[in-house]
Amino acid sequence: MSKKLEQLLADARNTYDAGNYEQAIKTLLKANDLAEKSGDVLDRFETLTALGSTYARAGQPQKALLEYTRAMNLCVFADLGAFAAGACLASTSHVYFDLDMAIECEETAKNSLQILKQDHGEDRSAVLMPLEVLIKLNLKVANHKLARTYISQAIEIAKKHPGFNSQSSIETIVSTLAALPEDTKAQYEAELAILTKLKAID
Repeated sequence: MSKKLEQLLADARNTYDAGNYEQAIKTLLKANDLAEKSGDVLDRFETLTALGSTYARAGQPQKALLEYTRAMNLCVFADLGAFAAGACLASTSHVYFDLDMAIECEETAKNSLQILKQDHGEDRSAVLMPLEVLIKLNLKVANHKLARTYISQAIEIAKKHPGFNSQSSIETIVSTLAALPEDTKAQYEAELAILTKLKAID
């Protein structure tokens, strides 16, 4: 990766962290142009997935889906490995959830879960990404038995592999459960207590 591209990605990350998503998108579009000109597949994959996540955070799920689809096509075409594919599918499933595309969301998340359970790369907590959206999806349709199953899996993974990525997913799951109506939330009292404790440990 060239120093110029590294700097653009770093600038985009800083503006993203500051909540200035529109500026981050402008910077990432420049980074993507540079990556395309370089011809480096990994550089292109990184910029496309960064664009996808930034569009998603900026409330533009259709554009996020387009960038993740491009990244996934690149991943398959260039054979970037199972972990990259699994992580990209996980991100895509979150966008499908935001678009209320339940069937696509579930299918994509399950595919991601299957891949990441077998190939987690360097990040052993990556499997939490599809679990997170599967929990939200099943809570939304009141499938509490399946939601509880996925929550149990998330708890076990977070216990085995604590760290920043685990913390991020656990915080999201805790927030999702905490936002449930009181009578529904009461059904998850035990799980919520464990997750809250894990969040504090992380």
